Amino acid sequence: MSSQDIQKGAFGPHTDRALLIAAEKVRMQYRNMPTAFIGVAVISSLMGFALAKGAGLAKVICWMAVVYTWVVARMIQWRAFNRINPLPADMRLWRRLGVGGSAVCGLIWGVGAMVLYVPDGLAYQFFLVMGLVGMGAGCVYASASVMPSFFAYFYPSILLPAVLFLRAHDSLHFITGVLMLVYLSLMTPFALRVYRLIDESIKLRFENLGLIGELREQKDAAEEANIDKSRFLAAASHDLRQPLHALGLFVQALQETPLATRERQVIGNIRRSVDAMEELFNSLLDISRLDAGVVQPYITTIPLAAVFDRVRFEYAQIARQKHLSLRVVKTSLFVRSDPSLLARLIRNLLSNAVRYTDSGGVVLGCRRMGPEVRIEVWDSGKGIPLDRHEEIFQEFYQLDNPERGSVDVRYGPADKLPEDFGRWHRPSGARSPSFRS
Repeated sequence: MSSQDIQKGAFGPHTDRALLIAAEKVRMQYRNMPTAFIGVAVISSLMGFALAKGAGLAKVICWMAVVYTWVVARMIQWRAFNRINPLPADMRLWRRLGVGGSAVCGLIWGVGAMVLYVPDGLAYQFFLVMGLVGMGAGCVYASASVMPSFFAYFYPSILLPAVLFLRAHDSLHFITGVLMLVYLSLMTPFALRVYRLIDESIKLRFENLGLIGELREQKDAAEEANIDKSRFLAAASHDLRQPLHALGLFVQALQETPLATRERQVIGNIRRSVDAMEELFNSLLDISRLDAGVVQPYITTIPLAAVFDRVRFEYAQIARQKHLSLRVVKTSLFVRSDPSLLARLIRNLLSNAVRYTDSGGVVLGCRRMGPEVRIEVWDSGKGIPLDRHEEIFQEFYQLDNPERGSVDVRYGPADKLPEDFGRWHRPSGARSPSFRS
């Protein structure tokens, strides 16, 4: 089946699919043609050489000339088919040409068997019958996808010499003629079974292609809807952040108001809840902006020390509240990256390390890896199992949380960043990922 057959709507209406199936059967016959006409040329040459002495050299030469003329014509027909590569709608003409060529070949072999028949040469007759039987069996392979072609060749090539044997006056030739008729009656249903198998396999293939086409259309529609949603969220991100920002200001104002100890604890809990909600909301909007393709990194040269100091200041208080040590290794390295996005990624790493470490400490540092710099966060937590490294880069995935199964957005968005910004490094051990810039 060519790529021309796979087109929009090709697998929709039943009539279109039936046309494609019929065209594929014709294509299968033409794909088998080289084997057929090469086999005809070889077998006819061997038979002509074997029968020349008994049937007469002149008869053999004339018959072989006709056979080779057919072989050349068939080869020209096959090459023209491959050169034109006809569409399914134009395949009817080529089907007729294939059937006509098979009919001519059947007559050449049927009449040739009568011409090359040696009345008193039993060995020659046996060799002639064996050649006809072999050619008939090969016809099933070459033409079973188009049954009229099979009938057009097989019946003349067997019936004409069978009549010749049946008209003989001795029982041996008569029985040989009967056996040829039996062979014809057995090969016909066998060829029909082969045809049905071919027909069912082609139909199944097109049904599978139809399902694949429908799934592809549904997938494209779902992806387009997801992109539209992401574009909307990205465009409205500023407006969506305003209520959370206002809520944060209200909570800040309450914290600055003189309150009793219990009320201050409640306000502190509200403050932490608002911060967590704002962080999650910002991550969700970051994903929508990345999905929508509106994030364009501003690549510049920045000192890592400044970025490290900023995130250390943000997470030092959180680490102290959990009685964890937070150490940032000093560095004098510079990298080319987007300052805001790089800081966001480091926050993701550091936030996870602090959140999932119950005791001990967290270390933030970097090391030179040839022309690259690898930023790493080490912690004394339980780490990430080796078989879960790929999962943590899925959007909204959180390990070991069966109740909320898919709400963590720490690593997933980073895999959507452009290639020139940097890339994640999957560690070989059970520890947190690192980022290379």
